[in-house]
Amino acid sequence: MIPDFVVGPSILMYHSIADCSDDPYAVPAGKFQDQISWLLDHEFEPVPLSTIVDLLKRGDYHSLKKKVVFTFDDGYRDFVTAALPTLLNHKAPATVFIVAGMLGEKASWSGNSKHVQLMAEDEIRHIRSQSISLGSHTMTHTDLTTLHQEELNLQLTESCARLKDLGESFYALAYPWGQWSSQILDAVKASGYECAVTVGGEMRQDRIDLYHLPRLTMRADIDLKSFQALFDWTIVKRVRKVGSILKKFFSQ
Repeated sequence: MIPDFVVGPSILMYHSIADCSDDPYAVPAGKFQDQISWLLDHEFEPVPLSTIVDLLKRGDYHSLKKKVVFTFDDGYRDFVTAALPTLLNHKAPATVFIVAGMLGEKASWSGNSKHVQLMAEDEIRHIRSQSISLGSHTMTHTDLTTLHQEELNLQLTESCARLKDLGESFYALAYPWGQWSSQILDAVKASGYECAVTVGGEMRQDRIDLYHLPRLTMRADIDLKSFQALFDWTIVKRVRKVGSILKKFFSQ
């Protein structure tokens, strides 16, 4: 049984939504559609990342178990053509973490998709007009743990300022490569970000940090059954709770 201090898998990390790609993180469009449909069919509620942060600040852990956040790292152009229509069709909000200093360029840092195009500024402004939130993936997708303090501060402050210029009002960061340290975390706070997300782990009541929020990695090889398994424990736990109540009632 899942311990009570586990809040639940609520933040999903996608990269590319694309068919016939060699990138192991490029989720086929059909799978993405099936995943959203399954979540909605099972009463999960897609919400903005800012809602999760608000619930965590209030300590409303019960509500978190039935809410889910869609996040997309890097800002690939296929978000506009493959992800956005599906999200809008299901009225599902999302956050796209953009590499703010490389808009319109290619994902040159990636070993799997270094030739894949990133969204240009006009495309970024378009998705923002469709109520898609923007977050920072720094200016150049640099491993922040390799930087001196001055370089670190520039990556964080300049990308945060770029978000503001693009019309964003809730400032979130995704650590490139999922790499962070206590020094980086302090710099993120000082730069004006309201939260930061990383890779992997469980969201637990006994160690929640708004600047180290865990996410579940979505890969091309995750089939629907495996996807469902990420969330089934919340359903099982609810059924067990109802069963316990009924058992207590009929034993009286």
